[in-house]
Amino acid sequence: MCEDGPLRTEGLHEDYGFHINRPFYFVTKMGSGRAIEVQEGGNLVLKWKKFGGISQQFVFDNTSKTIKSKQYPDKSLDIQSAGRSSNLQIWTTNGRWFEVFRMKREMIVNERGKVLDVAGGEDKEGANIIRSEERRVGKECRSRWS
Repeated sequence: MCEDGPLRTEGLHEDYGFHINRPFYFVTKMGSGRAIEVQEGGNLVLKWKKFGGISQQFVFDNTSKTIKSKQYPDKSLDIQSAGRSSNLQIWTTNGRWFEVFRMKREMIVNERGKVLDVAGGEDKEGANIIRSEERRVGKECRSRWS
């Protein structure tokens, strides 16, 4: 989608549902209040929320239209493509391809209708963050993000 005028650096991006360049946490609504955290190697897992913890902070970048890690500002949210994994990770944002997500009905959804979910639908420390089918999440899974 083409934007008129200069590229915005703040405010809500209505098409994507995120505030531009404002740090935020992905916090599960499954009861514990755990947050997504970037682990060494770039894998994303569920951990107890650490206020001010940079490994749990993300921003929406209006230039690339990606969700970037505050800890690794040159990397964006990505679904692993090697093997049969469905884990989410952060990966180098390059000019050729990156994963684009939108906020949709309290779910984080990519362009192919895959959503952020917790492995096994369980609210437990260290659980992998995975992609799942949007139709499955609404019926079977309890994870939502705030």
